[in-house]
Amino acid sequence: MLRPENIFQTSDTSELSGKHVLFVGFGVVNAICALAISRLGARVTVLDRSPDPRSGGAWDSYGASRGGMAARMFTYTEADQYRSLSQQNRFAPSSSVFDRRPSEGGWDIRSDRGRPEDGQWTRTHMEVSPEQATRLEKKILQFNMEAAPLWEHILGSLPVSEQLSYRPEILRLYDESDDLERAEQRHIKLSSLLATVRPEDLEDRIPMVTPKTTTRLAGALITRGFTLDVHYLMALVADELEASGSSLRFSVDVTEACTDSRHGFLGVIADDSFVTADYVICSPGVYGEKFLASTGVQVPLAGVAGLWHDVPNVYGQNASLKIHRRSAVAQDANITVQGEGAASRLIFGAGYGFVGTDPRNIDKKSLQAIRSDLDDLVRTLAPEAYEAAGGRSWLAEESRFCIRPWTPSGLGLFSVSPGSKSQLVITGGNNTGGFAQAPSIAAAVVAFVNGQHHPMHNRADANGQGWESTPWVQHNLSSLGLAV
Repeated sequence: MLRPENIFQTSDTSELSGKHVLFVGFGVVNAICALAISRLGARVTVLDRSPDPRSGGAWDSYGASRGGMAARMFTYTEADQYRSLSQQNRFAPSSSVFDRRPSEGGWDIRSDRGRPEDGQWTRTHMEVSPEQATRLEKKILQFNMEAAPLWEHILGSLPVSEQLSYRPEILRLYDESDDLERAEQRHIKLSSLLATVRPEDLEDRIPMVTPKTTTRLAGALITRGFTLDVHYLMALVADELEASGSSLRFSVDVTEACTDSRHGFLGVIADDSFVTADYVICSPGVYGEKFLASTGVQVPLAGVAGLWHDVPNVYGQNASLKIHRRSAVAQDANITVQGEGAASRLIFGAGYGFVGTDPRNIDKKSLQAIRSDLDDLVRTLAPEAYEAAGGRSWLAEESRFCIRPWTPSGLGLFSVSPGSKSQLVITGGNNTGGFAQAPSIAAAVVAFVNGQHHPMHNRADANGQGWESTPWVQHNLSSLGLAV
């Protein structure tokens, strides 16, 4: 049996040896999966609609992984289910964050709010009971924890340098003592807590925290995790794939999956040409709705925008941070340190914006409201860096953001369309955890090809029976492996 920790080691003994595997999309999930598949002896081809990620194309010409800024964070608690957050609102308790504008404490930045697909997505999300949300979150955490040692294998096997901006450990700041205590117990349970920092000790551990900001904080946790530059990581993976003989083709539009009644799945249409392989691994992102519809998988993936601010690291801050603010629309904000020495930067990431099932359906005024909230966070927590970056002049500039695909359940897709000549595997939609869970998704794909079991392949268990009452959710759970 091929063990998960071995999937990133070179081998010619797996079921993949000599097989041709086609990847549709080269976001971080498919990049990490292609790395494993290539090392296991398969012949790899990659097709992606965007420019080569190493070419430095315009940020908005890429999908979620290469678009926006490069900061990414791994922790054991990424990609929370978010169901409880949808119920918290002092403005309209009966609605969810997906239906409310930022001015009403919500995430809704859609220009057209009448799309029925969006309503279906939101209703399915809201139908998840608190008990079901707890079970779903356990599965999410399971995949995160599986990914942790796999990330160590990956990063230990690549020719990394300072350009990767790898920072081990995460400092998590809290502005309320009860939130700090709950988080402390949670991380103890997950074996991810390294230390607890009292408010009076924050200045010694976090250079950017001043006496003024310390009075607003209840304390901090130091937890297992890391941050890095995902753009550089993807370039490393692309370089290795090409060096091993893989074919990487960019600016290629894959529009349709082809099937027939006799053979099942056959292949895909790419730039009006038919392309096939023994296995086709598709991670469509939020821009692949047309291709996903052609597969027959009726899953309403919605998009959620994440925004960034980039400021000079005038404090000499070395550790990356996550700050939890109970009263903010974007309760968790990441502060990632990238670069070295005087040239290092602090990348503030936060500000979720729900765009529904059409990633282009964005109301610019609402997007700007989220950006203003992030601007206020930088100004409050890092005033010297804020002024060094130009202060309020930021608001006149264009926001840099990316749109990540989300499922209503919080668990990602794992759908298989079989064929006698080729098999299609669809992954993705892991809310904010696409990066965090990428090695675990790769393990699930490799396990499928090798005829082994992985938890992402599971059907709903007995505890999920109550959530199978609607046809879409039943299809979602049974066909896509969204275990409850």
